[in-house]
Amino acid sequence: EIQTGPRKGYVATLCGGGEGPESAGALIGISEPSDWIYILDLYDRLGVECSVMGCTIAMAIEAFEKGIINRDDTDGLELKWGDAEVIEKLIRKTAYKEGFGKILALGPLGAAREIGGGAENFAVHIKGSGMNLHDWRTGWGMMLCHLISSGAGWPGCGSDSTGPEPDAGYPSHELTSPFEYRNKPEEAMKTGILKFMKDCVGTCGLVSWQIAGMNEIIRDSLNAVTGWDLTVEDLLAVGERVMHAERAFNIRHGLTP
Repeated sequence: EIQTGPRKGYVATLCGGGEGPESAGALIGISEPSDWIYILDLYDRLGVECSVMGCTIAMAIEAFEKGIINRDDTDGLELKWGDAEVIEKLIRKTAYKEGFGKILALGPLGAAREIGGGAENFAVHIKGSGMNLHDWRTGWGMMLCHLISSGAGWPGCGSDSTGPEPDAGYPSHELTSPFEYRNKPEEAMKTGILKFMKDCVGTCGLVSWQIAGMNEIIRDSLNAVTGWDLTVEDLLAVGERVMHAERAFNIRHGLTP
């Protein structure tokens, strides 16, 4: 329950990940905690992916500020950084594809292209979609994982920024060198296989990083629920197979380097 500010008394049930506070706060200029908590909860209630929405709204505010769009384009709304009431209206319009929201629903790059006039310069995105809102400058393994992803998501976390991944062969007591680029492809592959496997099982990657023996815990839990007799090697084979299947699908539909 929010205790202060204009949202006092509002009960929020948050299930956003690490991107939540950024996409509902800093990225769109909102600093009041009660406002960004409310907006993050609104993302969840409307089924809106937080980083996509945050990146799209930020692009639109920048375009408005630079005079590329005006009130005639935004259903009479003046787009300003940190204006929680206006941003809430944009989110609702996007969720229901009403008015200007129909354009925002195209995502950061699609909306920028529809707006035109150079708005693409303000669209921060991965392959047209939102980005995971982390600072990649100190962890090139994480960065590479994002860059080779299918868009918005991340196939792995590397082993140099969020934390080492012992189940991928990286000791739990030390991070890898963040700038040793020759090692990053292997980190992306090994942690990516784990990430795809965990996604298939439904295991949260955020709470299972850096825990040695997590593969065995997942195997035992899955076998107990299903009655199967899978090995850890079976699980990793699934993760790798899904990794390649997703890549093949996206190449078929036009994804290029």
